[in-house]
Amino acid sequence: MVQKPKNTLNDLDAKSWVKSTKSWFVINPRSRSREQLSHPAKYPEELVQRFVTYFTKQDGWVLDPFAGVGSTLV
Repeated sequence: MVQKPKNTLNDLDAKSWVKSTKSWFVINPRSRSREQLSHPAKYPEELVQRFVTYFTKQDGWVLDPFAGVGSTLV
């Protein structure tokens, strides 16, 4: 009997992993205020959420070496 290799990267099942890595995804960010648009990191929050989901496990640690304005630490 052949055993499946243990997923050490994230908590996604095989179907979710293939769907998210073998296809293009488009993120349509919600409208933002002028104040939010003036922030230097103008990417949608969903983009960050996807990458954290792809590369961490539940309750895992995420290294943010630059820490921005420290909002990640909150």
